[in-house]
Amino acid sequence: DNDTADDNMLWTSSSSGSLTWVNITITGAPEGSSLTITSGGSKWWSHPLLGDNDAENFNCLEPNSNFEMVNHCDYGFTHSIVIDDTDSTTIRGLLSDQLPLSGLGTIRADNLSAAKDDSVSILEGANMSVSWQIELSHDSAIDNDAVDLDVTIVSNTLNGVEKFQLNPFVESIWSLTALMSCFVMALALPLGIYYASIKREQRLNRLRNVYDESE
Repeated sequence: DNDTADDNMLWTSSSSGSLTWVNITITGAPEGSSLTITSGGSKWWSHPLLGDNDAENFNCLEPNSNFEMVNHCDYGFTHSIVIDDTDSTTIRGLLSDQLPLSGLGTIRADNLSAAKDDSVSILEGANMSVSWQIELSHDSAIDNDAVDLDVTIVSNTLNGVEKFQLNPFVESIWSLTALMSCFVMALALPLGIYYASIKREQRLNRLRNVYDESE
């Protein structure tokens, strides 16, 4: 649903399921306007660096108190951003810290049946119904026809559970590469010192020979 005023636009919607990502993109909003998203029924995480492939010193869900420069997501019902790009502005968020964020997840279990039960339990535990209110506001009038809003919310389902298996050939290649790297590193320093000492001794011998011949 969409309600509009001269300096305000308001959208409402709802979503349900085992939800993870929420991605809200607005285009055509006037510079300096404010986009505010409020959820009803569940808090969620958000941060300007969330989903940014170039983000540094950022860990959304696990802030490390030992590193003051590490940014982490804010957790609450409402998140907002000031529009500084009239072409496109995006707010990303997470609704669950239990579901896999990339679509595939791993769990530990004694057998395949237990793994399936655990997977179903995780999905059921993350099942929720969320209502959304998205508001765009500005000090002056907003051109409603120029504004476009796109909302994507990811709902997870269980497509299957498989036992994780290693590829023996690939693992052998990696092991051999690691072994050779360690071998080279272990020999590089002593061989370098040995070679340098030999060259030094040869240089000293040449100097001695030159000195003896001059006498």
